[in-house]
Amino acid sequence: MNMTGGFLMMPRWKNTIDYGFYTMGGFNAVPYDPVEDVGAFFGERIMGSNRYATAAAVAELYPKRLQKKIDTVVLADGLNYPDALSSAPFVGQQNAVLLLTDPNKLPKETKEYIKNHNIQKIEILGGEKAVADQIVEEINGITK
Repeated sequence: MNMTGGFLMMPRWKNTIDYGFYTMGGFNAVPYDPVEDVGAFFGERIMGSNRYATAAAVAELYPKRLQKKIDTVVLADGLNYPDALSSAPFVGQQNAVLLLTDPNKLPKETKEYIKNHNIQKIEILGGEKAVADQIVEEINGITK
């Protein structure tokens, strides 16, 4: 991904992808289907109607692929990416999924995922400007 949001497939990557990959995001994020460009055996686009729905769609896929039950969510600001991006090792270590939130309002896609998956533990990344106290209170009400 380049900084303008366009997709660039580096030639050296084409030779390393022999089975398949996932394209994360809709056509506004990745404007074409890179499966043909790569010549991969398998390619799947994981997307939602917005970034929160895409994160929830990825969260749905992860436990199925690992064949594990996930009961932990790591929640990050969906409008400012550094917390979410830097959390990847922590999310993996916790055997968790990453969901995104608007800093001031819990998106319905995130809320529905938490409700529908019997989430026991939620780790919140960032301070109150990243995730407002009212969201923390709302989440506490959902997980009790």
